[in-house]
Parts: sequence; C-alpha cells; structure tokens
Amino acid sequence: MKDERLTGKTSIHAIEYIKPKASWDKFTKYSFYELQTYMRNMVLVKVDTATMFHSVEARSPFLDFRFVEWSLRQRAQFKMHPKFGPKYLLKKAFESDVPKGYFDRPKQYFAPPVASWLADGLHEWVSHHLMGPVGSKLFEQNYVKNMLTEHLVKKNRQTEIWSAVALAQWCEKNSIDLTEN
Repeated sequence: MKDERLTGKTSIHAIEYIKPKASWDKFTKYSFYELQTYMRNMVLVKVDTATMFHSVEARSPFLDFRFVEWSLRQRAQFKMHPKFGPKYLLKKAFESDVPKGYFDRPKQYFAPPVASWLADGLHEWVSHHLMGPVGSKLFEQNYVKNMLTEHLVKKNRQTEIWSAVALAQWCEKNSIDLTEN
C-alpha cells in the first residue's frame, strides 16, 4: 500500500507523520523522542553529509516508515527483554542469518582515530599549541612533555591532549590570559 503523503520523500520524512499515542509505555515514548530528535537531527544528518561528500548512497532499512510504525506498536518487553537485553526482536529475527556471538560483542562506535592523529600527523600542531606562547603560560611544561611522550608510546591520553589544545586555542583566539590575577 502506497502512502501518498510520502511520495518522493525519504523514510526520515515519514517520522513527521507518526503521531505519539497516549497509550505508549515510557520506553516507546523515549524511543519516539530519540527518533524525532537525536536520530533525525544528529545521526542521520552526519551520515547524509558524509555519504554525499563521497558520492555514496546510504540506506537505512530500519527507518522505513512502515517498520518504524510497526516497531512502535510492539510491547516494551520485546524491545528490551529482561533476560536477553535490547533489540530482542531484531536478534530473534536474524539469529539464523548472523554468525553466533555477533550480537553479544561490545559496541563499536563510529569515531575518528583521534589518538593516532595526535601521535602522528597532528603531533607538531599539538606541540605548538601546548608548548607555544599560550600553552606555556597555561600548562606546566614538564607535565605536557610527559603526557605527549606517554601518548606516543601508546598510552592513550587523547582526551587530556584534545581538551588542553582546545583550551589553548580558545584562549589564543579570544586573547584571554588565564594566568592573570
């Protein structure tokens, strides 16, 4: 059955036509909110931008409006099973097609390899910001040298390094001297 409201639109546009129901449990209301906000305004925008940049077409089969409407009608215990965890129906539907252990492995996030960038290609840039004119006023230089050395020998210090560089750049851009009293 074709829904004329959606002619020429993508599945994400269909979310606009799904109306929340008073009978939904808290889990379903949260799922709907997540779909309306985070998925629509964050995740899908990033996927769309990245795929368009590389001339690639991405499809999100689980965002077909018929599937979304169907999943929102399912009871919460099938979405988050007390014994088997989240995505119970999905796991059951594909258990014969997906290799054993696939659904049990830890999540692999889609994150850029910042740690290796900081150790390789951005090392000079990082050193300039943390040990240059602004960074040398903000940070104890022996600590910075030790932190950068530890990061190079594979102790991941990316969060500290990235945060320190961001602070140094912010101070430099806004002509702020945090060392003044």
